[in-house]
Amino acid sequence: EWPQRLGAQLCTPHSPQRVEVRLGGIGPQAAGRAATVTAVGPRWAPMLAEWVAAGRVTVELPPLPPPALPSGDGEGGNGESGDGAGGGGGEAGGGQAAARVVPPVPEGAGRREMLVLGIESSCDDTGAAVVRGDGTVLAEAIASQVGVHEEWGGVVPKLAQQSHRAAIDGTVAEALRRAAVSPADLSAVAVTVGPGLALCLDVGVRKALSLCREHRIPLVRVHHMEAHALVTWLPSCHAHHAPRPHPPSASVPQAPPPPPLLSGLLPPFPFLTLLVSGGHNMLVLSRAVGDHTVLGSTLDDSIGEAFDKTARLLGIEAIPGGPPLERLAASGDPRAYALPRPLSRTRDEALRSNCDFLYAGLKSAVRMLLEPQQPPKKQRKQQRKQQQGQGQQQQPQPQQQQPEQ
Repeated sequence: EWPQRLGAQLCTPHSPQRVEVRLGGIGPQAAGRAATVTAVGPRWAPMLAEWVAAGRVTVELPPLPPPALPSGDGEGGNGESGDGAGGGGGEAGGGQAAARVVPPVPEGAGRREMLVLGIESSCDDTGAAVVRGDGTVLAEAIASQVGVHEEWGGVVPKLAQQSHRAAIDGTVAEALRRAAVSPADLSAVAVTVGPGLALCLDVGVRKALSLCREHRIPLVRVHHMEAHALVTWLPSCHAHHAPRPHPPSASVPQAPPPPPLLSGLLPPFPFLTLLVSGGHNMLVLSRAVGDHTVLGSTLDDSIGEAFDKTARLLGIEAIPGGPPLERLAASGDPRAYALPRPLSRTRDEALRSNCDFLYAGLKSAVRMLLEPQQPPKKQRKQQRKQQQGQGQQQQPQPQQQQPEQ
């Protein structure tokens, strides 16, 4: 998920010997894309030098070919592709007179007016939003799967995939309708490609690819965790979470305004982010887009999993269990029980001085508090079966129609 954590044992600037090929840009049929070839090691460096000397590799990108215009004879598609270093033209011309090259993502002032459709299907909710280039969220739509997974006590990947497939078209259409934007007006489509449940991610990626292929627009692949770190800088988030004004007489300190976005709509790097999304729990230092360092992560469960498991111990069956547990805690007594502070008593100096998280001891302490107050496990199972049986008996039975006399 984070290349910085792979370590030097896998790949270094000097070993293993290899040829690296990096593709820049995004577009169907590789239109407008550039391939950068790098040789590592004595085996491949001389060979690449021969290629360059023989003119097989160019160092300047050819300009994008103009869009093919319709013609009366049914021809006109640009069938020539570029050379080995640059992405070439459109598709072959046979009968596709209206084919056009994928336009590049706007730069400069035009970027603020671009319209991007975002699609998210990494876990148990299907989400879509239309965002303007200046960061304003024009509209969003979400299809929740809470009712699907409650009876199982957690997310079932196969059921989540089926729900995504049933909701993806309607969710995207609703987001576009609320934003008063047609698919033809979009400048690009952004989609979550990971991390997440593979079965669920596949649904969103396929939908994004179909839109990009149909309307010939760029596809932007989004890293789930990087998006969480950067989305807090959107102007819409600042407006939504802005502190409410207090009367002059109230002595309430005002929170300082967030730093303004830099030129190019970039946040003021570097900054530190606490990511507590679903199964993730990490402290991330962000230096630039695509340049992140994980300073610490959980050693067992994430905070979200700790909330859900604790809620289940307390008999809360809602999915997720965190929100109802938090509402109950707001009216409780924080001094009623002495719960441990994770890692506060460890003698391991490495654990005391790093930025990692640990929740196993806290969950175990809650379970030990609850065990004397709960009936035995066998008795709890019998009670659950009785409740399920009573629920089935209370369901109205379908009335049988009497045969006509």
